[in-house]
Amino acid sequence: PDGLEWKRDKFNTLVKFLMKLNERLGCFWAHVVVADSQQIKQYLDLHYNVNSHFIPYGAKRVFEVTDWDSEMLPERILDVTPNPSYWLVVARLEPENNIHVVVEAYLKSRVTKPLLLVGNFASPAYEASIMKLVGKNPEKQVIFAGGIYDQRSLNMLRENCFGYIHGHSVGGTNPSLLEFMALKTVILAHKNPYNLEVCGDSAIYFEDALDLKQKIDMVDSNLEEFLKLKEKAYQRVRKNYSWGKVVEDYENLIKQLKVEC
Repeated sequence: PDGLEWKRDKFNTLVKFLMKLNERLGCFWAHVVVADSQQIKQYLDLHYNVNSHFIPYGAKRVFEVTDWDSEMLPERILDVTPNPSYWLVVARLEPENNIHVVVEAYLKSRVTKPLLLVGNFASPAYEASIMKLVGKNPEKQVIFAGGIYDQRSLNMLRENCFGYIHGHSVGGTNPSLLEFMALKTVILAHKNPYNLEVCGDSAIYFEDALDLKQKIDMVDSNLEEFLKLKEKAYQRVRKNYSWGKVVEDYENLIKQLKVEC
């Protein structure tokens, strides 16, 4: 299971029912259930009486620093530069990723750096609501980049951002969050059990738009105070989310199953 998919607001009632049924059948028929976070493991073990295995995603440090090259960017975001820098969001633009919370907080903040959102909208209705929100404060720079799938271009944007805002609230271990941690980024993350498990004390957490607005202003006015979080995040990824450890855990699990069979 990738997470509690049936909780996602983008799905209607029928799809949520089918997702929940899929989860139930998967746990019933599987020889082994693997959860990508301790929170998901606890949920599965409690609700389906299984002894699931915790094996997360992995992330690696990108040692090759990508020099800034505006030609690598889509035409619609050519105005984005590393100096002055920008706040960054990389996500599917949907309610459970709290895009509306991030945009509202940014619009109310005192910061002058742009907010760059990389990702596609999953719903025209949600897109319309976000655009209406942005239209209330046209003086602030909210830039929608759309999906960017070239890894070098994406890493360039990640490496040069002022800070990353992670609004994901449903799911287990999020790969995008791990990648930002591995790239030594100051992270503002939605306060929920999944993000707390992954980041520990290496991120700044927010609960709602007002809280996020205050945290954005706080970091923007005194970044030096929070630079130590970058190294904490990186060391946490190295210790708990290395691909070497993930592969080793899967290898041991497969060997165990072969013996039992």
